[in-house]
Amino acid sequence: MKKVVLIISSLMVLFAQAGCIEVRDDSDVPDASSPQAPAAPVVPSMVEEVKGEKMVVDGEAFVFKGKILSRKEMEFEMYQAGLKSIPRDVSDLEFRFEELEFHEGAVLNTLGNRVRIHVNKLSVAPKALIRTFQKGIKAPKGVSGRSGGHLFLNVGTASGHLTIEMRGEDGGDGHEGAPPTPDMKGKRGTDMPNCGVGQNSVAGEIGKRGHSGQAGFAGGNCGTVELSVQKENDFSVYLTKHPGAGGAGGVGGAGGVGGDFGVRRYLKTGSRGGQDCAVDREPRRGPNGLQGPTGASGEPGVAQAACVTRDGKATCF
Repeated sequence: MKKVVLIISSLMVLFAQAGCIEVRDDSDVPDASSPQAPAAPVVPSMVEEVKGEKMVVDGEAFVFKGKILSRKEMEFEMYQAGLKSIPRDVSDLEFRFEELEFHEGAVLNTLGNRVRIHVNKLSVAPKALIRTFQKGIKAPKGVSGRSGGHLFLNVGTASGHLTIEMRGEDGGDGHEGAPPTPDMKGKRGTDMPNCGVGQNSVAGEIGKRGHSGQAGFAGGNCGTVELSVQKENDFSVYLTKHPGAGGAGGVGGAGGVGGDFGVRRYLKTGSRGGQDCAVDREPRRGPNGLQGPTGASGEPGVAQAACVTRDGKATCF
């Protein structure tokens, strides 16, 4: 009996949440070339579905606005809609194809959507890839990273080697610390009581330290996968899981301004000789306060568990 090869790779795996990969083998089914080759099991649709005879992924494609589009097609739709960046909202999407073919090096980006793909015949050329997000994608400042979503791949007959990258978006960085408020100003220096005496007592005190930067935002979970294959013809799956990194903490805010100097008196030679007691009215301040501390880094996302089910028994990673 031929078996589907499943390889799980992750630098950091946490089992707080579980997604499943289900792989079914069937040694009693006809050869894939037979007109009686197994079809993908009929799974009731959860949402409005898109149907087609054959989908070919050549180059880079994206799950975008309920369709699978090439980069040029997606960019054209964005241009027509006046969008400067890919929207961050996600959807539940369902696709059914008689055939799904990946050309060599082809990439399908799911963009964190919850995607269910049903296909009777899957053929995968070398270096083909399904991924949630590309490496290094990061949420805007002040925003948590998106989860990789969910991928359900329901296949009748499969051939080739497919790589699946489940990746959470890196969290956004925290905002800078708040600007100093008036109450953070240093204390005013004391006035000199006598002329030429106590100059060291007139300096204003240092301002208070600035506010802390905002903590970075959490990275997205890598997302979950469910894979069901009825029959394979030299087919293998290589799955990697990459939870999003937490965002960097925001830099601290500026410190409060230094306190005003007190009045300084000093001896000054008068116009007729002799010395008078003059008052120094030059506006001077003590040193500004230190910059506030940098915010804490955001929490990383979770590398969600994957499960392989055979003969009613599940093995989880």
